[in-house]
Amino acid sequence: MKSDRSWLARFALSTPLAAIPAFLSRTGIEPGTTAAGRALETLVAFTLPLLVCILLHSTTSPRFEERVSNAVRFGANRRRIVLSELAERALALLVAAALLSVALLAFARSPSDPELPRDLLVTLPATTLGAAAAFSLLAAAALWAGRIGLYGALVVVWTIGHLQLPIAAAVPVGHLRHLLGLGAALPFAQWISSVALAGFCALFAAAAFLRVPR
Repeated sequence: MKSDRSWLARFALSTPLAAIPAFLSRTGIEPGTTAAGRALETLVAFTLPLLVCILLHSTTSPRFEERVSNAVRFGANRRRIVLSELAERALALLVAAALLSVALLAFARSPSDPELPRDLLVTLPATTLGAAAAFSLLAAAALWAGRIGLYGALVVVWTIGHLQLPIAAAVPVGHLRHLLGLGAALPFAQWISSVALAGFCALFAAAAFLRVPR
């Protein structure tokens, strides 16, 4: 099947727009909240899940299914095609998550801030792992329940992920916020959130794999 990468151009155009709230959120912060913390919280709780939906939207369209079905008629492996398409989108998300994290921290602090390298070392692995977990969850939802599942899962992630309650641990955003020290802490050690995010990746990647027939 000839790969259609029009999604990549749409994603490249949409990413700066989706990131605007994160850059603007550094203003008007509450006492005790740093500009970098507020910007990162908006990135992980709002922008990254939205970017996942932008990437996956086209995979729920009739046009995408038609392209895959036509390739399968000529002997292609459906599972390989769909998972390859998802892997390309996941890689684009991870790159965007890393670049936005660097840009936000540099913008909220200063490139000359001596604490910036330390913050980057902590933030980059966490945001990329959290982005991968969110992608796995929403991709599985899209494959199992189509567009309704995709956007339904987005609403759940947005709603629960913003809560300053232990129930936030039910979605990747809650664990990512805990790892980065954003908002109310979850009632367990931060390393548990790292394991939980890896578990989200494995669980929902397996769910996506099982949903796509050969």
